[in-house]
Amino acid sequence: MAKSKVPSVLEIKTELKSKIIKPVYFIFGEDSFGANEALKEIKKVVEPLIDSDFDKETYYASNCSLADVINAARTFPFGGGKKLIIVKNADEFKFSAKDETFLNYIKSTSDLTVIVFLYEGNISRIDSEPFKTLLKQNYLYESAELKGESLNKWLIQFVAEKNKKISYENASLLLEIVGENRTLLETQLEKIFEYIGESDEITFKAIEELATKLKTYTIFNLFNSIDKRNRAESLKIAYNLLEKSDMGIIGIIAMLNKHFTALLRINDLEKSDLSLQEKAKIAGTHHFYYKGLVDAAREFGIRRISNALEAIYEADVQVKSSSTDEKTILTILIAKILSE
Repeated sequence: MAKSKVPSVLEIKTELKSKIIKPVYFIFGEDSFGANEALKEIKKVVEPLIDSDFDKETYYASNCSLADVINAARTFPFGGGKKLIIVKNADEFKFSAKDETFLNYIKSTSDLTVIVFLYEGNISRIDSEPFKTLLKQNYLYESAELKGESLNKWLIQFVAEKNKKISYENASLLLEIVGENRTLLETQLEKIFEYIGESDEITFKAIEELATKLKTYTIFNLFNSIDKRNRAESLKIAYNLLEKSDMGIIGIIAMLNKHFTALLRINDLEKSDLSLQEKAKIAGTHHFYYKGLVDAAREFGIRRISNALEAIYEADVQVKSSSTDEKTILTILIAKILSE
């Protein structure tokens, strides 16, 4: 069974809104944020149906067996309502086709119990048991890391659920500044909501002003200092991002690669009849920053842009294949980018 056929964890919320409550939710994948959000939605719907606190149980696979969980699931609730069982770190169980107890349960579940399994990481063989049966019964969901367009759409929807608005362009900007970690994004959004108060829209100005107020550097500060060929300021900002942001050196290198790749495109974009917004989107930046890219492309020139991209590639290889200190790699990289 192809992995792509596994439903997304995002479907759980939609199903719950349609009043579909399943007896088993087996959630796997690398995105713990998505899994935890799904768990919150399940609890929000199921907990009002529980009559006794004794009917809410949390198990950890490290200190129980799968048989213990199934026995608890088959036990009648203390109250007259539903029972909710949450199983964390389910990836520590040794799931097997030979485990008939679990297979029999997911084929014939208890109407009074809802079990949520949280399985960290990916499943290598979806077509093996018990995952094959879980998928057949529509109990299996994947919580995959959101990237690109999917992440941007999630961000816009998340803001809308808070009764606020953010444009696609400004959502992209926020992702560039904060990164793709949804837990960190939620934290930063809460700060922005508090900052804009009664205003109903997250604007470019609000994002920039909050970053300034918090006295934090963004990747755009690094781009700006590099484009101005200010080595001391570039190193100061790069070290700050390395130490205080969640980007890490791989994230910084990736963003620098994206920046200089955009600079390569500027000449062709400037010859086109596209609008400013369209040019900025193709270049992968906010239209407020596009003019800066044009100026930087002229300042660097094709030869130095090509040399910068080569230095970025070398730094990426060094990070992944050597034990050289990250700060040293970053220092050498910026020196090469700004060399004549």
